[in-house]
Amino acid sequence: MHTGDRVWRLPLWDYYTAAISTSAKVDCKNIGKARGGRPCKAAALLREFVPCGQWMHIDATNVMRSTGKEFEYLRKGMAGRPTRTVVEFIAQTLCKETPKGTNGGSFMVWGGEVILRQPKVFMQDNVRPHTGRIVRD
Repeated sequence: MHTGDRVWRLPLWDYYTAAISTSAKVDCKNIGKARGGRPCKAAALLREFVPCGQWMHIDATNVMRSTGKEFEYLRKGMAGRPTRTVVEFIAQTLCKETPKGTNGGSFMVWGGEVILRQPKVFMQDNVRPHTGRIVRD
């Protein structure tokens, strides 16, 4: 299933680590100096405290609310984005092997966009994208 939520990797450059850790008063601060790059600075701050290994920071600041005018399928208020992508990512990660005789999905990255596909998945008729019921045959 393609969730429609676009994702990309934000840079974890040393520049952002320096921006949050060059204060004489504290070791790290969550805003840092210089304008812009707040999601990158937040990721740099998290990297300082996350034990080694793989981790993910999801910045949903600009997509978690909707005015009701950006997309027809999102009403005004909390949008629920990127909840679909997180749920699909977890499902695809945990369910890597599909039992024989079932329709298994696949996960791929294409041009920086995460695409989650399910073969033979159909949207219910007359329903806008992302609100349909998934039907497996």
